Amino acid sequence: MSAVEDRRQLATIEATSAPSAGVATETMAALYQMPVPVAATRAELVASLTAIDGFVAMAEGWDGYGAARVAEAAAANAKKALGTLLAVTPCPDLSPNPNGTISLEWESESGYAVLEIGNSRFSFYIKVGAYRAYSVAGDAGDISITLAQQISGSLFPRPRQNGAQIASVITFPSYVRSAY
Repeated sequence: MSAVEDRRQLATIEATSAPSAGVATETMAALYQMPVPVAATRAELVASLTAIDGFVAMAEGWDGYGAARVAEAAAANAKKALGTLLAVTPCPDLSPNPNGTISLEWESESGYAVLEIGNSRFSFYIKVGAYRAYSVAGDAGDISITLAQQISGSLFPRPRQNGAQIASVITFPSYVRSAY
């Protein structure tokens, strides 16, 4: 199955999350049809959803220090967010937190981002480069495609196209002469 077909299937799987995120289903499906080099595949989504189910199955005190269980509501919010985010971002690292929330983390040479999702709220932090950072928090059901675009655009920028490639200047020592 091609990456484009994977994105189309993901659009159908998670189209129900688009209206609540403020994005029309047609727009969401169109995003999956775009050639986005960093978007996650269907297999990555399935693996992520399975990991979240595993977090819910962990017993109270799973970390050996009295960690809270990951609640069904937090897991449902994380799954819904993944359906939105993975349209344009690569698959994040997932981890349960001792307070019962789930963290989604992305890292690249450009920086890193962390999205923590709970039963009713989320918090998001992104740091790009040495100084640019910001955070936002809100209702867990309000995680939108805009957040995904921020992650993708800041941490995984697309190469420039249509002749606008970044040029490198190559300097040769004085004893090297052109062949022409």
